[in-house]
Amino acid sequence: MLAVSGAVLLIWNRMQVARQIEETDTSVAQHGKLVQAGVNKFISDYRLTLISNAAPAIPGFPVALSPTLEQLQANPAENPYIPLGYNLANQLGMTYTVSLGLLPAGCTPGVSCTDVTGIIASTLPLIDSATGFADGSRVGSIANKIGLDAASSKVGAGTVLTGPAGTWAEVNPSGNVPGILVMRAGYGSGAYNGLEHLLPRDGSRAMSGRLRLGGNPIVDVSTLEASSHISTLTGNISSNSGSITTQSGNITTTTGKVSANYLMTSNQAPLSTCPDPNAIATAADGTVLVCRSGLWRVHTGPIADKGAPCSQPGALATTSGNGEAVLCRGSTYISLSNAIGKFVEIGRQAVMDGSVVQHPQCDAGGIPTFRFSMVQTAVDVSSAPPKQVSSLTASGGPGAAWTVSYKLIDDVGTQTSANVYNLQAVMYLECKYP
Repeated sequence: MLAVSGAVLLIWNRMQVARQIEETDTSVAQHGKLVQAGVNKFISDYRLTLISNAAPAIPGFPVALSPTLEQLQANPAENPYIPLGYNLANQLGMTYTVSLGLLPAGCTPGVSCTDVTGIIASTLPLIDSATGFADGSRVGSIANKIGLDAASSKVGAGTVLTGPAGTWAEVNPSGNVPGILVMRAGYGSGAYNGLEHLLPRDGSRAMSGRLRLGGNPIVDVSTLEASSHISTLTGNISSNSGSITTQSGNITTTTGKVSANYLMTSNQAPLSTCPDPNAIATAADGTVLVCRSGLWRVHTGPIADKGAPCSQPGALATTSGNGEAVLCRGSTYISLSNAIGKFVEIGRQAVMDGSVVQHPQCDAGGIPTFRFSMVQTAVDVSSAPPKQVSSLTASGGPGAAWTVSYKLIDDVGTQTSANVYNLQAVMYLECKYP
């Protein structure tokens, strides 16, 4: 009876020891996963810096390709890669060193490097306290608990690190030392590849699909560049004090609006050819031009052709073909040049025979001219033959002036100055335009 009880107790003790080993090894594996996650997050945050610089400068990490666990636990201060207070040694007293490398092997930073890989290795092998030798079997069991990214060096094959079921192998950085536990990090590791769905803050990876913000705003943007176009279906694209610029694409809104000052920097010559109907440009003097019928034309208002109906008498428009000005008269657009007289009165003055009158100042294209209105006439019957014909005209000179001739003429052609009779006329000074 005592022998049976002793055997049962021995079995129970072995079970308790096995359970304790299992629990300890599970905790060691979880510890290793947490360290691996911190290293992967560090690589993800600084990937672009690491592959772009031969001596990358990262605050808190003097040797960026060999970050220590202490540095990973101290940085960044607000959310360190390894949580503050977490024991950096696992339950078996093992600590780790981190060694990162650039891919492809032998690449030049800033030229040909594309990614970062790494090995997290235990600084010392796991030793069996009973034998004093490396416990390759137990460290292999821990590697299996960590998963596909873990490996260990076996007794008798200490120079090689072997992953679970021989899925991958790596040269042991410690040399021919069995009992070493390692984890992969960075490119090639399953845990790092799980971060591929995240968009890195350093811009080291491009989006492979649409960036969906769920109706949330984008704030604190310095420069927003688009190689194609920026569009809004129902909202606005606005600028409070800056500029909205596109080098080769479009700014398009379907039902919204583009607000703020719209600066058109495309200088074109009026009446030069243009390819895009209704395109807008400016002339060198700032005049707004619109592309109509293949030519850049000055935009002066609404577009309407002669004979088209209109509803606002007096309104002006331009034709779509040659840009001729048209006027709404009644209910139809007519040519503005036909609606406006070609003679424009500049002034008027009373004149007598011999008066000298200066030419009016005409705008470009205008020709000075005049016309008369007789306000006084006379018939002199005191002499024979009587003077009963009035002659009122003007001739050029002196200089830019006219000299008025106002005469009374009898039947035989004898002329008498109208000044004798104190006669005056009104001279209208005009400019004639084409």
